[in-house]
Amino acid sequence: MTYCANQENLEIEISNEILLIQLLAQKFFNILVLAIADDCEEIQYQNIERFLKFLRHKVEMQIEEGIIAAILLQRFISNQTIKGVHVLDKTNVGTVLIVSFMLAMKLRRDVNFKNNFFAKTFNISNVDLNKSECGFLRMIEHQTWVEDSEYFKLFNEIQFVKITTQQSQFSVIFDEIPNSEK
Repeated sequence: MTYCANQENLEIEISNEILLIQLLAQKFFNILVLAIADDCEEIQYQNIERFLKFLRHKVEMQIEEGIIAAILLQRFISNQTIKGVHVLDKTNVGTVLIVSFMLAMKLRRDVNFKNNFFAKTFNISNVDLNKSECGFLRMIEHQTWVEDSEYFKLFNEIQFVKITTQQSQFSVIFDEIPNSEK
């Protein structure tokens, strides 16, 4: 009985993690589509989701790091608008995503992967990745601190969608149960 309960908890945990990654991917997709409106056909939700799953598997990315990366990306986009420059486009969106996650992990972890690891993993020259990181930091004016209010605003937004999604899934399952079993 204990094994069965543990197995069910593990399955729930895994399904929650998958759902959170999907919701985070949707958030990144929405941010990028708004930022690259003219070239948005190049951005695909499935690629972002695959990228997040890859990071989860390869570097044990935490959802918290994804939220921080999203905030940094929003800050990057906001600052480029304020400064009247258009740095982010379809040719560098992947690199900008990688850099936002690298920075989020550096902010959150005691021990980090070196830039060289990400350069090799994503087949980018280390020099280009380092320059991209420096450019990203300049664009956000080295404002890497994420206020609790910023973090929890995005966290709660994702949690709200998660709960709403789970409730609608539960209601579909409940609706499929014959009346005699309810």
